[in-house]
Amino acid sequence: MTATLTFDIPEERELHIRAIYGMDYRGLIADLDNECRMAIKHGHKHTSPEETLQWVRDFICEGLNDIHDIET
Repeated sequence: MTATLTFDIPEERELHIRAIYGMDYRGLIADLDNECRMAIKHGHKHTSPEETLQWVRDFICEGLNDIHDIET
């Protein structure tokens, strides 16, 4: 089976980006889920809900930077 997607750029740029990186985004979410599962099962170093949320945000930002090859 073959599928061809066509996008009108720039109007559908966001849809195009989602199509290109969809599997990478799915992988990032799976990695985050696994990290959370491991933290629940084995414990973690976070001492407050705010610290935990910041860790999640940092994990997502780092993952997105890796996907989009952004140097920080």
